[in-house]
Amino acid sequence: MIERWQIYAVPLGSLVPGQLVRVPFQIDNDAPFILRGRSLGIVESTASPNTNSQLYVSQISTRFCDSAERWNSNEVVPSFVDMPGGGAGAPGQVYPQKPYPAGAIIQTDVLNTGSANPDFPVTATLYYHGVKIYPDGNYGATYPPVSQPKAYALTLPGPGRTLTIQVTDTIREYPLQVPADFDYAFRGGVLGYNNTSNHTPEFRNLTCMVKDNRMRPYMNAPCHVYHVFGIPGSQGTPTTINPLNGSFAPGLFVPELYVPANQYLFFDFFRADAGLGLRSCTIQIVFSGSKVVRG
Repeated sequence: MIERWQIYAVPLGSLVPGQLVRVPFQIDNDAPFILRGRSLGIVESTASPNTNSQLYVSQISTRFCDSAERWNSNEVVPSFVDMPGGGAGAPGQVYPQKPYPAGAIIQTDVLNTGSANPDFPVTATLYYHGVKIYPDGNYGATYPPVSQPKAYALTLPGPGRTLTIQVTDTIREYPLQVPADFDYAFRGGVLGYNNTSNHTPEFRNLTCMVKDNRMRPYMNAPCHVYHVFGIPGSQGTPTTINPLNGSFAPGLFVPELYVPANQYLFFDFFRADAGLGLRSCTIQIVFSGSKVVRG
């Protein structure tokens, strides 16, 4: 059996303070899914009196059920308990893992306590992190019988370059090609970004999708970059460009994404920051992993 990295983005809608809602979500019909982690993100808008999404994350409580509709808790649990910091960059662990058959429905109870913002609803997205399970051969690119893996970093858009994303923008199928002389095992990535004057990222609502060489996505919908490449922090310039800052720790791809020589990963980026007083943002992604030399 083949495990393939998968993130399900589950929109929770507009959550009114004090209201408990139940959100059903159906997974894809093409493969079973094993849930191993969860994280939570907030959509920031002009309606928000405070643009610090982490304050909003702290007031959301959730619980979920397994494939037999057994709840993981007798009541909703605050996100800061089972998904510290909202789980961005390091999803709250689901242990033991929860398997779901293809097409199963995951029920989630959500409560906005209003503890940080009692007067306004917030719009949230829950991310289910795990793997899809496929028969051998479907997604089978892997190490050759004889190889020499070596730790190596790749950058997007490339050495010494950055990618500029406008306040409202859509960039589709941005390519990253593995060089011709080795395969590459992607294991994680750090997003480097330019800062605002108060040292926060020059974006709020920047989402992405990652796709394989045949344009098959690793997520069902665009996911906030914090939940793919790690939550922002003040770690000194981990990228190859100054003065970009990056994540405290990279987002991890589990299992790794093995891409043969000359093949691609493709990236879609979507930004929706109109009305937030922000400018165009400059990013660079540094991927960690191993180059695999054959023979």
